[in-house]
Amino acid sequence: MVDYFFGTASIICGPLIYALSKKRYEYNTKYYNELQSKVEVVTTTTDLNKINDGELVYINSEFKVNTSTIKDPILGVNFENCPGFSRTVEMYQFGATVREASGKEAPNNSIMWSTSRLSNSKNLVSFPFTTKDYYNTGLSIGPFRFSSDFIKQYSKFNEKVHLTSKDITHVPLTSFDDDTIEKNAERKRHEKDNPSWENRLKTTRMGSLCIVMNEMNYQPGDLKITYQSAGKSGTATVLGRKNGTTVDPYNDKEGSIFYFNFGSHSLNEIFDDYKHSAYNSYVITNVIGSFVFLVGTGIFAYIIHDRNKKKK
Repeated sequence: MVDYFFGTASIICGPLIYALSKKRYEYNTKYYNELQSKVEVVTTTTDLNKINDGELVYINSEFKVNTSTIKDPILGVNFENCPGFSRTVEMYQFGATVREASGKEAPNNSIMWSTSRLSNSKNLVSFPFTTKDYYNTGLSIGPFRFSSDFIKQYSKFNEKVHLTSKDITHVPLTSFDDDTIEKNAERKRHEKDNPSWENRLKTTRMGSLCIVMNEMNYQPGDLKITYQSAGKSGTATVLGRKNGTTVDPYNDKEGSIFYFNFGSHSLNEIFDDYKHSAYNSYVITNVIGSFVFLVGTGIFAYIIHDRNKKKK
């Protein structure tokens, strides 16, 4: 009786899931088309003043940063006309200890780059400075103004920066002026544990920087520093709700619309991405509905087979 109930429910729910999913997809497609038709395109301050707060606005224009140059205070690498950058610091070290079948921890002799201290590398020097993100004080895109918090929240560090030794103006010796070390006692411990890296800086073919103990090959304790930026001088694209001279996420009963990215991106491209996401959800839901229906047909096939078997 239970299997009959689940079989019936599955056969009914499968097509129902498919029908509701199709209806939702058609509704979302219509919603995004209507929303796109309401977008106000902003190019000048005059355009901005004509639009009421709360309206959906789009701008694709050159961006300018508030501070022309931001700098890594550790290595002195300068980034001009840059919204922000990320410094990733990795140490060459032995892998984390592994647990054997007996339950005991055993050393891992494999050597790898890692941004954190691994349990099998306790005897190595500590990180003199760490992975950190740096942001500009603000930027403007056409007539719109955006704060440092906006850059921090929405920027993506996806542009690899290829450096050479000429980009470095300061190599850390035995003192570190990064704000990751706050207490004097901690600072002294770092100064004591870390040897001098003078004249040990080299660049890799991939544009990363390495501070090495041996010029011939990497040794445990060597550092690799990689930079990625959030974009350089060029254009940026924003789609969202007008709020004075800035842009916030546009929210309504259907959800939230907001887009920010460096480079030129058309309205059609942005809304096509939204519709593509809706289509992906539609496909996934269809797969679930089909699976539920097949489960139901499988249950009924089993019931019929079992009854025929008992009649024999």
